Amino acid sequence: MSGKRIRLGSLVLVLGLVAAACGSSGDDTGTASTEGATGGTSATGGDGAAAPEGDPIVLGGVLPFSGPQASTGELGQQGADLAVKLINAKGGVLGRPLEIEYKDTQAIADEDVAKVREFHEEGVDLTFGYTTSSGCLAVAPIADQLEMVMLSAYCQTNKATGENFSEAFFRATTNAEIITRSLAKAMQEREPQATQWVSISPDYEYGHNTVTVFKNEMGAEVDGFAMLAETWPPFQSPTYNDYITQVSNEPAQGVFSSLYAGDMLNMLKQQKPFGLLEGKVFATIGMDLDVIGPMAASGDLPPTWDAIVYYAPAFSNPANDEFVAAFNEEYGIDPTFYPATNYIAVLAYAAAIEKAGSAEPAAVREALKGLTFDTPLGSTTIRAEDHQAVFESIAVIKLEPTDGGGYEVADTVLVTGDDVTSPPNPGEQNPFDVES
Repeated sequence: MSGKRIRLGSLVLVLGLVAAACGSSGDDTGTASTEGATGGTSATGGDGAAAPEGDPIVLGGVLPFSGPQASTGELGQQGADLAVKLINAKGGVLGRPLEIEYKDTQAIADEDVAKVREFHEEGVDLTFGYTTSSGCLAVAPIADQLEMVMLSAYCQTNKATGENFSEAFFRATTNAEIITRSLAKAMQEREPQATQWVSISPDYEYGHNTVTVFKNEMGAEVDGFAMLAETWPPFQSPTYNDYITQVSNEPAQGVFSSLYAGDMLNMLKQQKPFGLLEGKVFATIGMDLDVIGPMAASGDLPPTWDAIVYYAPAFSNPANDEFVAAFNEEYGIDPTFYPATNYIAVLAYAAAIEKAGSAEPAAVREALKGLTFDTPLGSTTIRAEDHQAVFESIAVIKLEPTDGGGYEVADTVLVTGDDVTSPPNPGEQNPFDVES
């Protein structure tokens, strides 16, 4: 696949979003415009469809609009609102308009729980979003008790569909196993010489999950694989120097990291004097374009393999064509991972409600089980057994910095979803979470 060059001029929007994500002030600016807001609706139906009528079907968006993760909420809202607009333009759901109300959680688990309880008191029992693994694990038993539905578009913990399985929880994105094994498969294919690795990943559930999965997948498939050293900076660490020095002198050919957002920005900037990545393969997961663009503009983006899940040019199908064209028309840029997964979550709800013939939570839960529907990533099934979405394919891209503060996507690997997803086993530990 030919590389796609990203011009510096296209980074104006994402620079602003990352500035919000990396801020430490806890600014509530995003909340004022999103708390209680509704997704856009069409006055008349498109494609000859009758305009939706009657009481709206309301979804609850559980997203951060302030604090360090604010950009993920803003991007997620873009995708969800666009899905609502397109669905309503085609006649709505069961002939009724679809709407979204949003609540700002600041990506704090206790706030997730509080906002979900608020939604339930307001009669909004179909929710989506959920940024962090801790938030998903905290909300799931509450949502189950309240007979609600939660459809995660972000959190990656394997526990949510494994040992902490809940009937209320469904996932419209990858999990730590799927995204990390996709990256490892790409490394086996494109970087077979890299057998000795080190890791610098965040010291909480998601970080430890991903490192364990990476080691298990690579250890099973790569002769001579070894993880020489692991280091664990805390979430939002102000400095990474001590962690970088712990791994920079190891004779490794590869560096794995599952840091993301502002933490990844800071680590990559601070590693340069130590030469951590010089002459090494750098592989990461979930680093979305809202981070990649500013890193390239500042000169801090190294050659990087990134399991990004969704990269718009990698997918060729009618659902992706519609999504990309509509997103460009609405926002003037290509969609990225965060808009895509929230867009998919809304599509899943619309398809499940139509299948059930009802928006009642119990009926929607049953309809989501085994639901197969078209998404920008191809045909997608939410498994009945453990409620995990299995995608037709997942994108892993090779990023190269270019002159003038840009970057290009120099290579793309599409990994088949079934090849990196263990059989469902709700209530049990994911086999790739077991330390070997």
